[in-house]
Amino acid sequence: MIDLRNEERVKASPIIRYWTKDRSMMISQANNISHTGISFNTGKMYDKGTPVYIQMRSPEKLEDVITFRAKIVHQEVNNEISLFKTGAEIIDFHSDDDTRLEGYINFMKELTQ
Repeated sequence: MIDLRNEERVKASPIIRYWTKDRSMMISQANNISHTGISFNTGKMYDKGTPVYIQMRSPEKLEDVITFRAKIVHQEVNNEISLFKTGAEIIDFHSDDDTRLEGYINFMKELTQ
């Protein structure tokens, strides 16, 4: 099972690719991963509630990629956004090891409770 709340995992920070409906897209490192969500800098202001599509890659196993949709719940003036507190939906997962999906799903469920 994958525990993304692990301190070392936070330091390793998975690569995040995210985009909005208008297809503006950026690559970013997450600033913080915790049991309440993920925050990272966008370089651009988005309205609260904007749906964002995110691909997250495991730092330990780069072929593990999860894609999910979440809504922006908060954005600081420095363009740091926070996601997941309003819920997120997994829309795709790719891994050569199906058992790893369970860890990602549990992580997402914990974030959205």
